[in-house]
Amino acid sequence: PVGPFPGASGAEGQRRALLLGVDQFVSQPSTSPAALSNLSRLEWVLRQDAGGYARITTRHNLVLGAEDFIALVKEAFSGAQPGDLSFFYITTHGLYTEGEDPMSFSLLLSDGEKEYALTAGELYAALAPLPGHKLLIIDACNSGALIDRGMPGTGQCSLFLAGDFHVLTSAGGSEPSFVWETGTGSY
Repeated sequence: PVGPFPGASGAEGQRRALLLGVDQFVSQPSTSPAALSNLSRLEWVLRQDAGGYARITTRHNLVLGAEDFIALVKEAFSGAQPGDLSFFYITTHGLYTEGEDPMSFSLLLSDGEKEYALTAGELYAALAPLPGHKLLIIDACNSGALIDRGMPGTGQCSLFLAGDFHVLTSAGGSEPSFVWETGTGSY
């Protein structure tokens, strides 16, 4: 089971999960079926967790602006209390330009026809108000920028350094998380 986390008081709280995956993009190559496969497998793993989850919300190829993302977070984690765990996983393209402020990192939310780049600040604004601990797994290129790791810098420029955030990334801020081959070349 996941938890309890440092600073959690008393008995282990409830767990809720929001799993997002994007395979179809406007400005980037498709990753299909990788995100859908990751979502399916991770949801299965969470359902096997002996501690159980009060709710697991899974969404695939969804375009959400900042306000819609906040609404989805509120829905997925409704009822969260201090001592609970809110688990957020996303697999998508991550965008960051080396030399920029790490908080300029963004995650692409897309359905293949429309696209929105959710910024680090918008992600933080949606998740920070949740009581309890927030465990984030960010499976995206350049995702280390979210925690100012794996890039030139101080390693201290991140909104996600507070004690109630626990963040794992699949790449440093200046690197891809994976490379795949297509008929037209590598990405």
